[in-house]
Amino acid sequence: MDLNRKTERKKRRFPLFDVALLLLLALTVAAGVYWVMHRGETPTAELVCTVRFSGVDNAYSGTFAEGETLYASFGAALGEVRAVAVSRAMEAYFDAQDAEPDAAGLYAYTYARSDQKSDVLLTVHITAEMRDGGYFVGDDRIASGVLLDAMVPGYRGQALILTLTREEEQS
Repeated sequence: MDLNRKTERKKRRFPLFDVALLLLLALTVAAGVYWVMHRGETPTAELVCTVRFSGVDNAYSGTFAEGETLYASFGAALGEVRAVAVSRAMEAYFDAQDAEPDAAGLYAYTYARSDQKSDVLLTVHITAEMRDGGYFVGDDRIASGVLLDAMVPGYRGQALILTLTREEEQS
């Protein structure tokens, strides 16, 4: 009879260890959910940049328009086109008349405006993430002098970022 009484007493005890273990598990899950939900808060910056597409065939120069979206070649939106300027591209031709090198040892080239190609300058508004000491849109670094594979609806090519300023610094 004494053995039954001990068994009944053990059954009636509050499972304190089990409750503490469940509480610890619930806190761990809650902390993990909080970390996942709040880790993606990276600071952003509003930027205005000038991008140049060089040597665009004249048939495509009309595809660039204000209000269009400039995309990276993998499909991520880089920003909105605010202004477009089209000018005839410069092409270099070897001058066959002057086949002798000049004092620096260079042969003479003649530069002329192209009838078939244009240079397109775009002013683009970009919302970029600030991380690793620079500006990024997706995995693309946005900085002056960077060559991007970019596209607008109807045209895809390489674009050079010429200038980059924060929007609040624009006058």
